[in-house]
Amino acid sequence: MKGIVTWIGIRDLKSKNIIPTGEVNAIKGKGLEGDKIFLKSSQKRQVTLIMSENINRLKKNHCSLLSNDKLHYVENYLKRNIITQNIALESLIGINFRIGSAIFIGTGNCKPCKKIISYFGKAFFNDMCDKGGITANVVETGLISINSKIEVINNE
Repeated sequence: MKGIVTWIGIRDLKSKNIIPTGEVNAIKGKGLEGDKIFLKSSQKRQVTLIMSENINRLKKNHCSLLSNDKLHYVENYLKRNIITQNIALESLIGINFRIGSAIFIGTGNCKPCKKIISYFGKAFFNDMCDKGGITANVVETGLISINSKIEVINNE
């Protein structure tokens, strides 16, 4: 099972906005360099990932309710670090996987925060509850970038 990274964002500590980037270092035990979680000592959600297929479904299901700004920049509002394509993220929970040269372990489902309601409404929030992506921790430091491959590591 292989996927790719289609988008990367770093959550700014001061403004709390998410800043798109082409590449970032994933640091063991800390998260993505420059991300607000990097400065904390999270043991469960150092990195957040969501499938582009789920974002597209959310956009399609709720496009009539979204302004053009929100429709075109949904990624910025969802507060996820990595958007993926062609990989079932839920299948990565509890196992090691590689993105670029970094290794991660999936730690759980990533539920949407309540702020989503103020951005997009209750229906969007409810629709996202089971499709919000996953959380992961960095097991081995490495560089990830747009188009990096995502693959399960065989733990034999």
